[in-house]
Amino acid sequence: MKNRASLRPSVEQYHSFENYLGEAHSWYKHLSLMDGGQFVVFVATDAGTGCLLAVPSDPSLEVAPHYDLVTPKEGSDFTEKHPRLHYGWQTTKEYRQRFGFLDYMWRRTPKDSYSRDGGKVIKLPRELEKRCSFLLYPYVAGRFVDVWSPHKKAIEQLRKGASHPDRELVLELARLAEANNEAFNADYWGLTTGERELTTGHIGQRDVPDDLPFKVKRFLEDQYSRRSGVTAAFRPLQEKELAKIRRALAALDHWLLDN
Repeated sequence: MKNRASLRPSVEQYHSFENYLGEAHSWYKHLSLMDGGQFVVFVATDAGTGCLLAVPSDPSLEVAPHYDLVTPKEGSDFTEKHPRLHYGWQTTKEYRQRFGFLDYMWRRTPKDSYSRDGGKVIKLPRELEKRCSFLLYPYVAGRFVDVWSPHKKAIEQLRKGASHPDRELVLELARLAEANNEAFNADYWGLTTGERELTTGHIGQRDVPDDLPFKVKRFLEDQYSRRSGVTAAFRPLQEKELAKIRRALAALDHWLLDN
């Protein structure tokens, strides 16, 4: 491994990685609302790599029944020819520009094995893992407020008194989101087909055109107001999770400097 200090990210790369990790996957549906998921951040010389191609096990067959995953001849870097199909980054060069050598692994419980986006899962120094591990809940992701189906049972458990560090905040958010959804459906389907067409492109906007019919304007203004209330209830929850990522990255920076 390179000298720790040589792998140290810039301030900008730390900040970019914090935002990236919070949305790197659909955490709002992958993580348990009751138990969250275990994460750890670190630096690695192979961060942003891990390109594998599927090749036929038997090249002589026109339609191969089996495929093997192999590293391309050019190496394990993601390139323009072989990009990583992910909205956060496509090539290793782009990854390194944005995040340097920063990387993370995650698992659902301490009994599970870690998963890593690119490259092989690595065994971290015990002290590093202790300093830089943290628990994330699904509301780290912005879309949590819109996707409740994976968490219906958990919400019912919370309503029945189940313990959770953010129980009251989650239940208030759920209440507001459900009320907003019910009001939206009632009001939206109360509009005529023509009136619903006029709402296209304006739902969720603060300012709506003055020339819209009163009933349509009222619907859009009410929807924005209710949605703003949901967003305001969500922000403290998300910020608590983002703060965990920041603390772990700060601990990682201290570890890199402790040579």
